[in-house]
Amino acid sequence: VMKRLPGRELGMTHSASSTLAQDRGSKLMLLKASLEVLGIPARIAVVHTFTVDQTPYLFPNESLLTYSCLRVEVPGGEPVWLDTSVRFGPFGELPEHARGERDAYLLPEPGRPLQKVKTPPRVEKSDKQVQLWLEVTPDGKLLGRGEEVYSGFKGAQLAESFNVLSAESRKQAL
Repeated sequence: VMKRLPGRELGMTHSASSTLAQDRGSKLMLLKASLEVLGIPARIAVVHTFTVDQTPYLFPNESLLTYSCLRVEVPGGEPVWLDTSVRFGPFGELPEHARGERDAYLLPEPGRPLQKVKTPPRVEKSDKQVQLWLEVTPDGKLLGRGEEVYSGFKGAQLAESFNVLSAESRKQAL
């Protein structure tokens, strides 16, 4: 799905069939439909992220559930959470604002009721690694080289941002 559909994710605004026909639209809906056709149950989940009002409500409204993803039931295993908001994002991981046992709701479908679940627990890991190599030459000059590596969602978001830039702009940004 990520290879086939370039551009930004359009969420639940486009159907899987129109997305496939136009080669743009909703990666979320196309991935869900593709998994369902293969016999792998997938549900759309909306998550109450930490970036919105945290007041507990008896009846939360949709403005509190701004992030959507897929929760896939893998036969014989734990559910896998899939994010389609960032092209080529890490498989089976959610962005930081949706991790950490946040409240999530699996949207109702025919034969499947609304279900309240929790997102996976937060796993602390660094998305950025910096390495520096320094050398003092015999004549007293300091030579250095550095390398910055981004991984996870930070890396995928940076790659997506650089992809939309022209070659000249990309070189300047780097």
